[in-house]
Amino acid sequence: MRKKVKKAVSGLLAGAVCLSAVYSGHAVYAEGNEFITSPTSDQTGVIITGITDAAVHDGTVTIPDELNGTPVKSLGDKNVNHSFLNGKDVETLTLGKNVTGMTLYALYDTPGLKKIELAEGSPFTTDGDGVALLAGGGSTLIKLCPEAVDDYTVPNSVKSIWNMDHMNLDSLDLGNTTELRKLALAGTEVGTLTVRDPKSSSGAGTEILYGTTVHAFNADNSTVYETDGKALWTKDDKELVKVAAGTDFDETYFEQFSDVSPYAFNSVPEYLKIAGSLPESVTKNKVFSFYSQNDAVFVVNGEVGFCYNHDKAVPDSVGGVTDYSKDVDATKYDQIRALMYAGVPVDGTGLFEKTFGVSYEDAVSSQEVMEHGDAALNTVSALVYHIIDGTEPEVIRGTGYGPFDADKVAQYRSQLLKAVEHYKDYNFEPDFSVDGNTVTFHRNGDSYESDPFTVHTVNASGEVADQYVYTINVTSDKITCKDGGNTFRTGEEVVLVSDEKPEQITFSYNEPSLKYYKKTNNNVQDVLASAVREKDAALQVDVVVEDLLISKQDAATNKELPGASLKLTKDGKTVDEWVSTNTPHKINNPEDGTYELTEITAPDGYEVAEKIIFTVKNGTVESGKITMYDQPLSKGIKISKQDVTTGKELPGATLTITKDGEVVETWQSSDTPREFTLPDGEYTLTEVTAPDGYEVAEKITFAIKDGKLADGSDKVVMYDQPTGGSVKISKVSATTGEELPGATLVLKDAKGDVVDEWVSGDTVHVITGIADGVYTLTEKRAPKGYEIAESIEFEVKNGEAVGGTVVMEDKESKATPSEPEKPDEPEKPATPSEPDKPTTPDKPTTPDKPTTPDTPNTPDTPNTPDTPSNPSKPSGGHSHSSSGGGGGSSSRTVVTDWYLAVSKQDITTKAELPGAQLTITKNGAVVESWTSTTEPHKIKNLADGEYVLTEITAPDGYEVAESIPFTVANKMLKDGSKTVVMYDAPKPVSAPVPTDTPLPKTGGTTAAAVFTAASMLCMILFYKRKRMAQ
Repeated sequence: MRKKVKKAVSGLLAGAVCLSAVYSGHAVYAEGNEFITSPTSDQTGVIITGITDAAVHDGTVTIPDELNGTPVKSLGDKNVNHSFLNGKDVETLTLGKNVTGMTLYALYDTPGLKKIELAEGSPFTTDGDGVALLAGGGSTLIKLCPEAVDDYTVPNSVKSIWNMDHMNLDSLDLGNTTELRKLALAGTEVGTLTVRDPKSSSGAGTEILYGTTVHAFNADNSTVYETDGKALWTKDDKELVKVAAGTDFDETYFEQFSDVSPYAFNSVPEYLKIAGSLPESVTKNKVFSFYSQNDAVFVVNGEVGFCYNHDKAVPDSVGGVTDYSKDVDATKYDQIRALMYAGVPVDGTGLFEKTFGVSYEDAVSSQEVMEHGDAALNTVSALVYHIIDGTEPEVIRGTGYGPFDADKVAQYRSQLLKAVEHYKDYNFEPDFSVDGNTVTFHRNGDSYESDPFTVHTVNASGEVADQYVYTINVTSDKITCKDGGNTFRTGEEVVLVSDEKPEQITFSYNEPSLKYYKKTNNNVQDVLASAVREKDAALQVDVVVEDLLISKQDAATNKELPGASLKLTKDGKTVDEWVSTNTPHKINNPEDGTYELTEITAPDGYEVAEKIIFTVKNGTVESGKITMYDQPLSKGIKISKQDVTTGKELPGATLTITKDGEVVETWQSSDTPREFTLPDGEYTLTEVTAPDGYEVAEKITFAIKDGKLADGSDKVVMYDQPTGGSVKISKVSATTGEELPGATLVLKDAKGDVVDEWVSGDTVHVITGIADGVYTLTEKRAPKGYEIAESIEFEVKNGEAVGGTVVMEDKESKATPSEPEKPDEPEKPATPSEPDKPTTPDKPTTPDKPTTPDTPNTPDTPNTPDTPSNPSKPSGGHSHSSSGGGGGSSSRTVVTDWYLAVSKQDITTKAELPGAQLTITKNGAVVESWTSTTEPHKIKNLADGEYVLTEITAPDGYEVAESIPFTVANKMLKDGSKTVVMYDAPKPVSAPVPTDTPLPKTGGTTAAAVFTAASMLCMILFYKRKRMAQ
């Protein structure tokens, strides 16, 4: 139950609260650099316009009553639309008693805020134990803490709402609110929204839900609005205010509305899905705006548009169209044109699917993208800003939803920037100058079929640039593509068919261009649209009906296959002999009769085809052309040379395969894997020279069995590491050691300049091309449930981080690992029994050698969470047969590698044991050999299969351990771990000889002295007794 509002001061004082402040134009750091301040206009107080990290103590920021003896009177910078908390992770905010005012956005976009506390004497009040901050005697709701509630009803006293932004609420009841300030509910998602009669601060009812995602509406007690649950509209004039997210509408649904708010839709994909049902009368020249699209991506007359002069207001509508903008010079025009071509929605190079793994159409049809925005469009928009004035939004909205992973969005931006940088390469067009602007057709039954031809894309220098793709439309009547349809793409071979004898072929294609909508006034932004203009082209036709075409083609690609020796005979006599080329062979005016086509020899790597017998009647054959196909020979195995950072084929490496020291094959890598047929046996793949900019990789050994790789994979992959190196940054959970998504990280150089900023994913983040120097890694925001880690300073030398991968751990904010159980005390070994004492002075028998004490039981390993070890830097090459490459992507490049750790330990101490010679074998072939050190040995990207770990020789003083078989499946061991441990037991020590002193030996010096003394004593006694007798 909502608690009553506590009044801290009288209504008179509360009513006097000032909700604005004056900014003096300069920043001053105060109180140990915790606060950024400026003086009030009357110089009697201090305005806190920002904070530093030093102001945050265990998630709490306390605004003092005074700074250096001057009262703190206000919060926020009126020149910005973000919080003075500067994106810090603040859970509790305490306001000093002298704070009497703040700007509209002083507490905007503070998603982690849970509670607001007030000093005694503060003019503000709170609702629900600090859940909401109120002013003006409870009539103004300044802030509702995003992390505090799941359901909320605005108090009845509240008339105006400032900030209920960036929240996730199951339900929200706006109560008696009559005014919603701009962006009051921006970024907030609501299950069910109950409204009565609120309007925006401008007085319009159609702006109240800008940036809000609502799934259902309730307007039962409203006098201004109506709803059927699926949409909200005004009662009087039937203007659509907002549609419910995820709702399907029939085609006639929107006919009931007289007008549509420019803010009625949540995203560009959602609008375009509905646009066909909207009457043109309510959409023409209207600028539809979307908060989820970074406030800079719009739709105008069905076209995606961008605004770039962000210092002005968003227009509600536009005027006519022009090709000129005073803000865009010739260079910027060409740069934006290149950006528009490479980026969505045009996507002329297919970059979107290459980056995100799905088609653009599938991506924008995702419900998540419709609700939260198209991050790809937002990226294009950000780069429009970048081109025009060098600025970009801090956040790309829509990131993290649908296919828009943060690393992939960063990669997409990087590739688009390359298009901008190389904008001159985008001055290209289709080239229709094929064979003298002529296409040859042949009779094919009752129709006509063309020879294969290709329309290439060329740049301004006339060079072929087929990576830039145009779609060509065939506009001639009754002429279509043989594969179906009326369109084909530049760079692709095409065959045309015609129902009638063709005379000319006409084409059209769309060229990317820019369109500017005229502004309705000088106070609003320009709108730049991604547009196309249609251009026409034509080719002449040469119809040949008297020629017989004989085509020799690759059966796998259906392309002409040069190098085959062919012979055509009729009635046993040779009609023609030739060697195939890149075009079909022509036989002029063949006589009627039966012919036999024979392949004498096939090109290298192909099988000889079977003979073809055909009949010529009335100068033609039934199909118009004879085609003979050759099947490629099976090549056995593939050898792939790849870039370790991209996983792409790497041309220019000189490679050899040897067997028993003899060279079997030598070649230079290209952009496709090399195929070989090799006899069974063991081979070594060696890189003789690496391509420029790469290190020579380590050798790879592999085995062939029954003509295939013995490990069951289909190719051997050798990776090359760029000589510039790369820096890998891993954000992990301190509890699990696993990669931790959702952390906002920033890397700065020694000058404090930002080098990179990203949100962590489930793979290691890789930055390439980084300069040597000292860098600082800082976590700006931790994932939910985790604490912000301390910053890490590290050095980059020779393009790589000293010490390998930089690992930053986040501790859980609440749960702590349980105390590990104390391991059982190992049993004390039995003490050897004491040997029997010899009973005679004779030489004692050697006591029995005591038995070797039993080896103590290994105590159970306590279940303390493992600390993840830093993954070792990849070697110059990756040495193992593999069915795939090591690609992946990140903010710069992401490499999805994994490592198996092999630990050699002393069984009694569990410490790493150096000096053991170890091997890992698979199917009898050696995969890896090494000598153990004081660190576990790591093997990169070990393929799935069964392996055996064997100790060849043990360190001095240790026994050789038994071999350990293990299985790798899906980048881990069967038990789910990634470490194999082999223990060595110390060799037993011989038992010590018992130390009891035996009787002296006869013949020794001690025995002689004793015997002599005894003899003398006996003589003395004998002599005395004799005297007494006398």
